Amino acid sequence: MKKTAEEWALLNGYRVDQWVGEGDFGEAYITTCGKILKVTSDQEEFVAATRMENIKNEYLVEVYKTDFYENDFVILMENLETDGNEIMDAADEYGVEVLEFSTSDEYDLSDEAHVLFSHLQESIEGYKKSGTNPMDIHSGNIGFNSKGNYVLFDQKDKVADLTAEIDLILEDRKKKDILKHLSSPEVNLNYKIKDMDYESSPFNDKMRNLMSLTVEKIAEKIPSIKTRHNKKTHPEITFPENVEVDVYITTNPEIEYNFNLHNQGGALGFQAITTGEGLLGETEYMEKHAIVLIIDEDKFNEMKNESYLSDVDFLESYLVTVTHELSHVFEFVENTGGLSPRELDNLYEGGDFEFDHFDCSTGYNILPMYDDGTVWSDDAAETMEERVELKGRVLIKELNIDPEISDFLEKNKKKKIKLSM
Repeated sequence: MKKTAEEWALLNGYRVDQWVGEGDFGEAYITTCGKILKVTSDQEEFVAATRMENIKNEYLVEVYKTDFYENDFVILMENLETDGNEIMDAADEYGVEVLEFSTSDEYDLSDEAHVLFSHLQESIEGYKKSGTNPMDIHSGNIGFNSKGNYVLFDQKDKVADLTAEIDLILEDRKKKDILKHLSSPEVNLNYKIKDMDYESSPFNDKMRNLMSLTVEKIAEKIPSIKTRHNKKTHPEITFPENVEVDVYITTNPEIEYNFNLHNQGGALGFQAITTGEGLLGETEYMEKHAIVLIIDEDKFNEMKNESYLSDVDFLESYLVTVTHELSHVFEFVENTGGLSPRELDNLYEGGDFEFDHFDCSTGYNILPMYDDGTVWSDDAAETMEERVELKGRVLIKELNIDPEISDFLEKNKKKKIKLSM
């Protein structure tokens, strides 16, 4: 479950800090910004948490988001103080459920314990209003929130048809995501494939075709990007409604040295923030969003010979370069509102936009994981690469490109074009 927690956190702009506990059905982690991330197989708990998502009630634990990822349920919720308190001591002493305390006067309880019982009744009513009759009330599921109230958490309810309820939740979420996406400030993406220092050969041409096919499928799946920064956050800036994403394909592996990359030598591709010493424009920074994909037959064969994957799986893995680099662009567009690298530089230098190229590339000072200031800029680039690599691998799977790869291999087999030397 740790892998699920770490991957989900990365994909959603968080980072797991440490493990905090486990139960019969799952584990809990705290993120670097102080939220609790639970991974569980408990369907009833997931249903109850989803019903409470984004409900504002001072007597309820705040649930920020629920999700289904890698066959587990994920719950992102507020962090509660759960250290020992009088109610736990009383429950141990008298051996009764805490719910009984709220309806019984036979116990000699402190004023604080009576306050707790009052809060619990409010919390129970809050659950019921959300559609859940809480059925896991005990001292271990009581916490103290930031508003100074005792609240119930980790509750569940008996659901007549649990599978149907979960199916409805997931289907409703898809509809809401679509509506939210359509109504949110967004930037339309226009993808263009361009050759740059390209040398035609049987191998190069077939790899170019595969890369182009991958870009085309991405264009169908991601025609626009919802932005974090837009006219709502910066009314004085004119943000573009449409941006061009240039996909340069080259057969010159030395071209990466024209660009200011963190790690040079053997790159399969990269996002072009600068123009590469004038290679892609006369200004220092790009006027459009762009990536560069490098076709290097020697590098390809070296990787293929070291791989134990089938031809289909290897090619899919190889094409992650396309989804990885475009994921860099997607994050940049999301963080800049579609501003090009050159536009961003001008606005940042003029003091009109508070985030620079580093911030918008890595999400530093932008993503939730940086909210409390415990994650430093030194970690931001590494974390960004982990996140984008994961996004690239998730996206290549979502494209379902295996049939096209198989068909591609079959056609090339008939043409007697070898995949590798």
